[in-house]
Amino acid sequence: MIRRMASHFNRSQSRETIEWTFLVICMAFCATQLILSWDKPILDQYAFRQTQTAISAYWIAKGGSWLAYATPTLGAPWSIPFEFPFYQWLTASVTSLSPSTTLDQAGRLVSMGFFLGCLWPAWRIATHYRNGRSTFRVCAALIMLSPLYVFWSRAFMIESAALFFSIWFVAAVRDFLNRPNVFGLAEMTFAASMAACIKITTFLGFSLAGALLVVYAMYVAREQLRYPKALMPYALTALSVCISIATLWGWVHYSDQLKSLNLIGQSLTSHAVGMESWNYGTLAQRGSMDLWRVILIRAPSEAVGSWMIAPLVTVYALFRPSWRHIYVYFLLILLYIVPFFI
Repeated sequence: MIRRMASHFNRSQSRETIEWTFLVICMAFCATQLILSWDKPILDQYAFRQTQTAISAYWIAKGGSWLAYATPTLGAPWSIPFEFPFYQWLTASVTSLSPSTTLDQAGRLVSMGFFLGCLWPAWRIATHYRNGRSTFRVCAALIMLSPLYVFWSRAFMIESAALFFSIWFVAAVRDFLNRPNVFGLAEMTFAASMAACIKITTFLGFSLAGALLVVYAMYVAREQLRYPKALMPYALTALSVCISIATLWGWVHYSDQLKSLNLIGQSLTSHAVGMESWNYGTLAQRGSMDLWRVILIRAPSEAVGSWMIAPLVTVYALFRPSWRHIYVYFLLILLYIVPFFI
């Protein structure tokens, strides 16, 4: 008996060592991509978007407004804000604190920092589940190898910042439902508000994930929900999301006012003619084969290297002995698809 326990312990320790080694190698690979592009100009894919973000960070670093930040590309009065400029603030601060670091380098460094920072909330989420630590190490390593994530994590863009706060929100929701407290409520609200204001389209999928966690927690505690006090954590979670939506509305209203002062910027406000169809698309687009090619082939290929991995994982999930695994798998597929349609 003791010999079997020792053998099991040794196998477990060996597997953990392999997983940690794999994760460290993948993180080193990710950092290598930053090093290789350290002195390169931000003129690779979507150069117009990277340089637009960079020029705003440049003028913030030069003493410009931190809210009505300048993007001098469409004429006076120069300010046409879109996302909340937290990423630009940090980039400007890095250049101020380290004069030897160029603006391009600071932008790449901050972007990579947020991407690697995503491992912290992901770890927090994983620790709530059985074999979660092992699952975290494997999944985190695979994310560090994703062509899509690795490329954009060293770009001068806001994407990894939005991703960090979005995952942080899910982790905060999971912790808060497990142990409600004032700090957890503040953390959840802050993460949700930052994610929504930086990039609502990124936050959208993660807000749905948070909603599913709430539904699941209510299902588990269904016997206790007959008492009004038991509903308080779920009501506070909903309040947190409502505050983030109100914060986003305030930012959009403020940015629309600034855009309206610019002749071209007037056509870029949230209520401008044509912007609704641009933001949300049409019913015909949702049923088009072009969209399904993106969902089924292009996006999986860019994210994991090949679209063939998804069918293989589907077959594996369907043959799992537990229905719980199948439910979780298809809920995750749903979370992947729904933002495309919204």
